[in-house]
Order: sequence, then structure tokens, then C-alpha cells
Amino acid sequence: MGLLQLFEAPRVPEDIGAIKAAWEFTEYPENESRSWKWYAIVGTGFVGCMIYAVMTMNWIFALILVLGAMIMKAQAMRDARRIPVKVGEDGIILDRRFYPYKDLSSFGIVYDPPVMKFLYIDFKGSMSQSVPIPLSDANPLELRNVLLNYLNENLERQEEDFEEIMAKLLKIL
Repeated sequence: MGLLQLFEAPRVPEDIGAIKAAWEFTEYPENESRSWKWYAIVGTGFVGCMIYAVMTMNWIFALILVLGAMIMKAQAMRDARRIPVKVGEDGIILDRRFYPYKDLSSFGIVYDPPVMKFLYIDFKGSMSQSVPIPLSDANPLELRNVLLNYLNENLERQEEDFEEIMAKLLKIL
């Protein structure tokens, strides 16, 4: 593998077989439910952390706080992108990333509308993380029937990951 190949974007194959299911979801939920109380609490926490960082001369922590605030501000100022998902005969395309079935071990669908509507794909090998994909308007029963042809279903998954629950609670997504 050459040095230039390390920095190339992953290539999505031209043909992944017949597309069995396709849908789109927004990159992140547009959170209009943030009240003035949320901004007051987050602002107070930010100022408190900045005071702590300056008093302890922890400049890296202060830099991380400033960068985090800048990222949150930039995210709030732009519209969320629409992310396409395609489930084909050879694998799953999520945005510009291709996941062949040979690299996946299982899938799980957590469906309790309107709160939870996610497809989780789990990887083989050392990658223990799963990729959550919002189902948006996709039919979970049809999707399940399609994926059962290629992957095992993880029936133990009954709820969202802790990170997603906390992100919704704190309204940071």
C-alpha cells in the first residue's frame, strides 16, 4: 500500500448488486427544543470549566473547550446533510462508505417509534463497536427480512447505545 493510498477516501464500488432497500436520514436531528435554560446551563458549565483550566494552567483542556464550542456553534449554524443508505446484495453503503457483508457479523433493529428507530450493524473481529443507522422512514420489517439473507440478527439488542441516550438527554446532537 502506497503512502497516497492511506489518505484516499474509501471507494464505494460501482455495483453492489441489486439494491434491496434504500432510505435517507438527516446527519443529526435539528434540535430546536433547546430552551434558554439549556443555554444557561451549558454556558455556565463552559465558563466554570474555562476558569478551572486557567487556574490550573491546563492550556490543552482550555483549547479543547474552545474547539468544542466552535464545533458546536458551526454545527448549529449549518443545515444537516441528508445521508443516503443503500442495502445491496454485496453489502451496505452508508454515505460514502461501503461495508461488505464479509466484514459484518450481525445486525439489530431497535424500533420503538417515535423515540427509537435504529439499525445497528456489528463488525467481525476486533472492532467491537457497532454502527447505528437511523431508520427514518424505512420499513423495519422489510429491512429485517432483507438483512436476514446476509447476516445473523442480534436479538439481544433491545435499546439504544448509552452514547445515543446521553446525547439525546443533553441535546448535543
